Order: sequence, then C-alpha cells, then structure tokens
Amino acid sequence: MRKLKIALGVVLLLAVGVAAAFPWYLGWQTEQRLRAGLDHPALGNNSAVAVALVQYDRGWLNSSAVHRVTLKADPEVYFDVHHAIRHLPDPERGLVVVHSTPRWPQKVQAAADYYFGDKPAVSVHTVLRFDRYVSITVESPAFSKPMLANPGVKLTWGGGSG
Repeated sequence: MRKLKIALGVVLLLAVGVAAAFPWYLGWQTEQRLRAGLDHPALGNNSAVAVALVQYDRGWLNSSAVHRVTLKADPEVYFDVHHAIRHLPDPERGLVVVHSTPRWPQKVQAAADYYFGDKPAVSVHTVLRFDRYVSITVESPAFSKPMLANPGVKLTWGGGSG
C-alpha cells in the first residue's frame, strides 16, 4: 500500500509540473511563430514595408512584444505594433490570445488620441483555440468630432469591426 501511495504522489507531482510548465511552453511556441513570421514571403524584397521584431518579453503566463513597421522608401516613416500576449490556457478563450494595437509617431498619435480618445484607433484580437483554429477580429471605434485642420467641418467615422 505504501508503494502505491508513493507512486500516486509521484504521478500527481509530475502532472502538476507539466500543468505549470505548459503556459511557459505555449509562450515559447508563440515567440517562435512570431519570429518565423518575419520570414514570410509577403515581407520580402518586393514589399513596400519592412517589419522587425524589436522587443519580446516572455513571461510564464503573459508576454509582450513590439513589431516595428518601416516604410522602405523612407526609414524615418514607421509605427510600432504592441502585442499583449496571454498564453494561459482558458476554456472560454483558447490556448493563446494576442491583443495588438499600433503606436503611431507622436504627431499621428496626437491626432488619433483627439479623434478616438482613450481607445486605440484600430486593434486586432487574435485567438488560437484548442482545436488550433485561429480567429482574428479587427475593431475601430466610432467618433464624430470637428476636424483638427478645419474645426468648422465635422468628421464622422462610424467605426468598424470584422
């Protein structure tokens, strides 16, 4: 009986260890896929933009990353895409959830903040489900405000989601 208790204890301990390591492994896999995506043919020599991974901070349950998108014709023109990555499996959300939002250059960001307030002008929500199906949702909030350049004219954006 004592040997059975020891064996069950070892099995339980191994199961807990695997469960604890699984989110870290998902984070590692997600990082590898983000890095491999930079070699996509659409980003080759014929592309008008260059995309580089400039930061990746991997944690046990969550990670963050930043891609920089640069116009090849003028490297001074760029924007960053910030990714908040959750790789803690959740039965309602899936294996990995990535929330991506752009950070524009200062002048553009000031205009985006004026029109969109505290919400990002566009956000992308990517979910890798347990069946390995990937769903991507793109959202942009609505606004109606006077134009920055011409306050007498009202600019209205009905928002978008898809």
